Formats: sequence, structure tokens, C-alpha cells
Amino acid sequence: MIVVAYGSPTSSEETITVSSAAIGITANLCGPGNEKGALCQVLDESVYVTFNGPLKTPDSGDFLFAAGTIFYVRVANRVRFLRVTADARVKVQAME
Repeated sequence: MIVVAYGSPTSSEETITVSSAAIGITANLCGPGNEKGALCQVLDESVYVTFNGPLKTPDSGDFLFAAGTIFYVRVANRVRFLRVTADARVKVQAME
């Protein structure tokens, strides 16, 4: 698998615990309003992911990413996560 991430990593990173409530990337981690990119990796379990905006709750009709999946999102404020069955962790690296 090859993941292309545009830009350079910043010093901003976090590990998100994804549970039964939809969650996005921490505000302003990826620049003002999270307008910059983020490289993400699902560390364990599986998560539903949507790229439809900060208010959308992902579900089985959206993307399903298993542990080990790495992806890049160009505008970080568009991504939201929800666990599939058990709490999961997602590592986020801000890019500029």
C-alpha cells in the first residue's frame, strides 16, 4: 500500500480514542479551523469514517477502515470517526 501525503509534517500530532460518539480531529490541530491536511492511521480495532463535514456522524454507509489503514485527508475538518464495535485509536499527524 502506498499513501501519498502532500506537504510536510508539523510538530502537531495526537492519538484520538474513537468510541460510540462521533469525533473529529482536535480543533486547530491542523492549522486554523483544521483547514490543512492530516495523515491518519487506525491503530487498533475498526472505525467508520466520513469525509462529509464536521457535523456528520459516520455509519455503515460510509467508509470502514480496519486497524493498520493509513490515509491522508487534505482538509482535516472534513473527517469524522465512529467505532464499529469496540473503542479504537487513530493516530493523526498534522501536515502543512
